[in-house]
Amino acid sequence: MIITGDASLSHGPLRSLTDATLALRLANRVDAVSLGVPGALMTADTPGRGVLLPLGLEVQVVSAEPYAECARTRWAGQGVEIARIRALPDYVSASDLPIPVPGVIHLGRGGEDGRCVDWDLSTLGHVVLIAGSPHSGRSTVAATIAATLAAPGGGAGVAAAAPCVILADRLSPSFGVVPRAIHLRPDDPESVAALIEYKREHPNLIVVIDGADRIDGQACEPVVRELIDVADRDHALVLVTTTSASLSGRFRGLDVELTRRRPAAILLWPTADRGAAEVLRAREIHGIPAIPGRGVLITPGQTIEIQLAASTARSDGVVAAAQSPINALNPTATPISGLPEVNAV
Repeated sequence: MIITGDASLSHGPLRSLTDATLALRLANRVDAVSLGVPGALMTADTPGRGVLLPLGLEVQVVSAEPYAECARTRWAGQGVEIARIRALPDYVSASDLPIPVPGVIHLGRGGEDGRCVDWDLSTLGHVVLIAGSPHSGRSTVAATIAATLAAPGGGAGVAAAAPCVILADRLSPSFGVVPRAIHLRPDDPESVAALIEYKREHPNLIVVIDGADRIDGQACEPVVRELIDVADRDHALVLVTTTSASLSGRFRGLDVELTRRRPAAILLWPTADRGAAEVLRAREIHGIPAIPGRGVLITPGQTIEIQLAASTARSDGVVAAAQSPINALNPTATPISGLPEVNAV
C-alpha cells in the first residue's frame, strides 16, 4: 500500500500503518523535524531527492518512464493485477448505467473502482430507506429509482404495468420524471382509501413515502406500515425517504423502526450528521463530500461510497427536475406536470 500526502501525514493515524516513509523536498525545517529527518539531510529542491525513513538514507528516486512498459509486462506475466482507486464523478446519469436486470436496482457508481453499485432485492429486500440532510438529493434518488422501474422494461421484477404512488405533504418537482405517477396526501382520508384500492388492483405497486418522518399519527400510517410488511411477499417496492436528523434525534417513528428491521439503507451526506451514520452502522465515512447525490450504501458488514444516479438534466452544477406527463388515474391524485426546475431536494 502506498499513501501520498503532505507533511500533515506525520501527525495522523495513517503514520502508524506504514513501514517506511519517503520525505521529498522538505524546505520547511519544522516539517522535517516532525518527520524525524536528520538535520544534516534536509532535502533540496531537486525533483525526486528525498530521505528514506526510519533508515535516514538520502535517496534519488528513479524516473518510472523508461521502465513502465517493462514493469507492466512483468506484472502481467505473473498474473498480478494493479488495483487502482478511481475518483467518483460528481454526477451520474441513470441513462449511463447498465441495462436493468430483473431483481436488481442499479443505484449509481461507487467503490474504489467506480463500478455500478446495485441494490439486490433478493438479499436487501423490497423496502429502500433513503436518508440525508436537506438538499442532499433524497427525493431525486427516490424519483430516479421509481422512474427507472416504472418505465417499460424497467426490470427489477417489480412495477409490471403498475402505477407509482407518491405519498407526500408537498410534492417535490423531482418526481416529474416518474411515468404514470400519482400524488396522494398522507393526511387525506380519500387519498388513503385510494392508496388501498391501488394496492388491491396492483399488488406489486411502487410506493414512495417522501418524508416518512412526518407521517407519524397521520391517517395513512397504518396502511403504510402494512405496505412495508407485505412488500417482500408481493414483490412490490416501497421507497422511504427521511431526514438524517430524524434518525439521530428520535427513538420512535416509522423511519427509525426501519433502521432496526431492515438490513440496508442509503445515507446521503453521511458526514453532515454522524449521529445518523452511527444509527445506520455506517463505517469509514471520513472525507465524503457533501454534493447532491453523494452518499453511502450501507449493507451488513460493508459501507460503499456511491454517487447515486439521477434521471435529471444537470446544468451548471445544479440537478434540475425534468418534465414528464402523468396519468391522473384518480380525482384525489395531484397531477405532476408543469413543475418548475429546482435544485435537488
